[in-house]
Amino acid sequence: INTVTLAGSGSITADAGNGGGKGGAGGGGRIAVYFSANESSLEGTTSVLGGTSSYDDGEAGTIVWSP
Repeated sequence: INTVTLAGSGSITADAGNGGGKGGAGGGGRIAVYFSANESSLEGTTSVLGGTSSYDDGEAGTIVWSP
């Protein structure tokens, strides 16, 4: 997301999928938020969780916030 002002509420997610059988789970994605106005605000959550599997869990992703 690249914007001047970020405001509002809600969630931004890039969570991975779960694995099945002998397949491993996926890794979480990446969220990058770039904004230039200091009065920007977001009431909510961000999530980049790795998936789960009985074989091998995925790793978490990354979140970048850059004012």
